[in-house]
Amino acid sequence: MPPRNAPECAPECAPGAGNKGGLAASLNYALSFCLIQFAHGTLATKQPAMTAATMAARLKQARRHGRLREFVDEVANLTRSQVAAIVGNLALVVPAARGDPGASAAAGDPAMRAVKLDLVADPLPAERYDLVYSLMTLHHIPDTAAVLARLRAVLREPGWLAVADLDTEDGSFHGAGFDGHLGFDRDRLGTLARAAGFATVAFSTAHVMTSPVGAATRTYPIFLMVATTT
Repeated sequence: MPPRNAPECAPECAPGAGNKGGLAASLNYALSFCLIQFAHGTLATKQPAMTAATMAARLKQARRHGRLREFVDEVANLTRSQVAAIVGNLALVVPAARGDPGASAAAGDPAMRAVKLDLVADPLPAERYDLVYSLMTLHHIPDTAAVLARLRAVLREPGWLAVADLDTEDGSFHGAGFDGHLGFDRDRLGTLARAAGFATVAFSTAHVMTSPVGAATRTYPIFLMVATTT
């Protein structure tokens, strides 16, 4: 019989259960990447940046409330889950890539080619594309009008531009010292897109990101702008 007042441990918190669950979750995570690859899809993520910001906020709270021991335990659990994720990803993704000739551009897939290009300053490529997309990049480029015009220039007829980026915010997303745009006003951006030569421009809210800012949690809406050439 356990001592009186001894904490009970559910099956999921038993020794080793977290690691097994983390490995199973990572295998599922890795399998999803394989399915995306086989479907010739693309996934973009900012997980490392968000994890660092979240842990920094947790550390501040732990210091304030005298719970550093709990924070250390949380970091240890996070480290174990990340190791399990790495093992799971390597266990599935590497064999899949070796078995699928089209799994990487380096394997010689003629439909995929990596290009190092400064779209603002370098000469435009000769190729023309059906679709151009940008994820959380436009607010880092100083001259929005110029880059929209260059994106329009590399599109075929008909062609589509998809841009996901921040709505106007107060500067807290990146913090002090950021010299890019503090998000975008949708009407203003739509006007710039039409001036660049796009025929139709439509906006929707694609996602609402939450991020710790100091002791508070802030929300940042992310729009999806879809513009067409015809």
